[in-house]
Amino acid sequence: MKIRFDKVCILLLYIISLGSARSQEILKTITSSTQKTALVEGITKAPYQIYTIEEDMKQSAYTLYDTSMKKIVEVTAKHSFSKEEIKHKSFNGSNIIYEITKGDGKGYWSLGGGYLGTKETLDGDIKTTSSYYNGVLKKNSVDVTPLFFMNEDYYVAFGRKKGDENYKKTWEEFEIFIYRKSLKTGEGSYHKIKAPEDNAFRNKSHKLAYAGKDFFILVINKNRDGGKHIYVAAYYDYEGNLLKSFDMTIKKAPGSQSFGYFTLSSGSFHQILRMDQIWQRQATNYNAYQQPTQDARAAWYYDHSEDAFYLYASAVNKKADDGVFISKYTNEGEKLWENYEIIEDSKFAIGKSINRFMTVVATPQFAGFRVYSIKGKHYNHFYLFDKETGAILKKEYVKEKDYKKANYFNSYSGMMGVYSDSFASYMKTFEKSKQKNHFDYGYFTDLGFMLGVGSKKKSEILFLNFEY
Repeated sequence: MKIRFDKVCILLLYIISLGSARSQEILKTITSSTQKTALVEGITKAPYQIYTIEEDMKQSAYTLYDTSMKKIVEVTAKHSFSKEEIKHKSFNGSNIIYEITKGDGKGYWSLGGGYLGTKETLDGDIKTTSSYYNGVLKKNSVDVTPLFFMNEDYYVAFGRKKGDENYKKTWEEFEIFIYRKSLKTGEGSYHKIKAPEDNAFRNKSHKLAYAGKDFFILVINKNRDGGKHIYVAAYYDYEGNLLKSFDMTIKKAPGSQSFGYFTLSSGSFHQILRMDQIWQRQATNYNAYQQPTQDARAAWYYDHSEDAFYLYASAVNKKADDGVFISKYTNEGEKLWENYEIIEDSKFAIGKSINRFMTVVATPQFAGFRVYSIKGKHYNHFYLFDKETGAILKKEYVKEKDYKKANYFNSYSGMMGVYSDSFASYMKTFEKSKQKNHFDYGYFTDLGFMLGVGSKKKSEILFLNFEY
C-alpha cells in the first residue's frame, strides 16, 4: 500500500476581509485517504515551512510544504511511525530520523526509508551522556555535554569520544569531535572541533542555535554569575572548523537587585529527586520537584531570518514592580539596542518560578515576548518591539480567562491577536460560531501568520494565512 494525500485541495477560493486591510486566506485543506490515519502537523525551525505526517498500520507519509503550501518533499516511509517516534528533524524539515522499536525493523531510519543502524552506529563513538548527579553536572568532572542534530545532508553527534583514555587526559589535551553521518549513503566520519576559547565546552551549558547546509551555530553560556550572563556564539562548518565567534552580554537591569527565575528555554529547569526518595529508592513513589538552574535566569533566541540574536531575562526589584530586560545583537556581536520594561503589579520570587514562563519570538514584522503564569497570581502580558530600534509598538495585558475563551492556545497566536485587529476579530468570530473544529497550532512565517485548524471528526487540516 502506498499512502498518498490524494484528496488535497488547493482552495484559494476567497479572501475574507475582517475589518482592516489585512486578510485571512484559506490556503489548503488536507484530507487523509487512509482507513486508519492520524494527521500531525508542525512547522520547521528554519526556514518557515510546514510539514504533515499521515500514519496508518503499515506505512507513514511525510510531506513538507512552503508557506504558500506548495509541496517541497513528499516521501512514503518503509514503516509506520508516529510523531513521538521522530528522534531528529533537520531545521528546514527536508529530513527526519525515526526510530522503530518493534518487529524486524528495529533501529533508526532516515526519511526515505534508508537504514541508519542502531544508536551505537547512529552516534558513532561519541559518548551520549555526561557526568551528572541529581540533574547537575559534576563540578570536578572533565566532560562535555553531548549534542545531536541534523541538517539537509548529515546527522551530527557532538561531544567527546567514548573510552576511559579520554578521561585520563588533562583538559588541554581533551579532544572534542563531531561525528557526521551522511543521510544518503550512511557513511560516517570524525572531525575534531576547535573550541572558541580555552575550556569553552568544559561543564558549560551549550546549545544548538542553528544547523544549515553549510554551517551550524553553538551558543555557550560562558558566565552565569548573579549580575550578568555572557554568551559565546560560535559558527562552525561540518568539518569542525571554527568560522567565527563573538561574545554577547546581558546584565541585570539598572536599579534591579538580581535576575528572576523563569521557565525560559529548554534546560532552564532540572528535575531533582527529593533526598528521602534517593535513600529509600521507592520506584513506586517517584515524586520529584523542579529545581531552577542558572539557565533559568537569562536566555537567548536566534532569529534565523536575520542571523541575529535576542538576549532576555527577568529582573527582581525588592521595592518596586519587577520587569523584563531584552536586547538585540547582530551576527558579529554588535549590540543594536536594549529595552527594559516594568511588568505592572508583578513579583518574580523564586518560590513560584516553575509556574512562570517567558516566550520570545522574532517575526519579519516585529519582535515580541509574552510573560505569563499558570498557577498562583496570573500574569499574561504581551510586548511587541520594533526590530530595528527596540521601541515598543504595542503592549497589552490579557486576562487569562479571556485569553482561553478566545482560543489563543499558544503564545504565538496570542501575540498575533495583539498585533493584528483582524486576527483578533477572527478569533472572536470563531468563538461565537461554535464550529466543530479546534486550533492545532499557529506560527509566524515570512508571508504572515499561519494557522492550522484540525477537525475533531475526521482527519483533515485547514491551513489559513493571515497577512501582516
